[in-house]
Amino acid sequence: MDDPSGRAVVLIIVIAVLVTIQGLFAAAEIAFVRLGRVGARELSEAGRRGGGLLQRLWSRPEAALATILIGITSLNISASSLAEKLAHKELGPVGGVLAFFVMSAFIILWGEIAPMYYAASRP
Repeated sequence: MDDPSGRAVVLIIVIAVLVTIQGLFAAAEIAFVRLGRVGARELSEAGRRGGGLLQRLWSRPEAALATILIGITSLNISASSLAEKLAHKELGPVGGVLAFFVMSAFIILWGEIAPMYYAASRP
């Protein structure tokens, strides 16, 4: 039994989950940079959960930020590829162009701006 509409729904859910996870990476990036080396040390000295890990990450911030950016990029590519595949199958050649614009807006708003704003506005 082949249910193409069911597969489309599953792909849409997977795309939304991928962009949401990408948003968590974006929020982590802002929180990491905003906290800084001093903030990480203060959390560690206060015995706060995760403080020690943050302090270790700040010993090599370039590696931590590179890892975050690789995660963001990988998730964006995966979500966009799935969206293009789905849109092309459902709408034909114009679907790829439409997927590009829809995913660009979705990633920028839901995967970047909203999580970064949230992370930046919470101390």
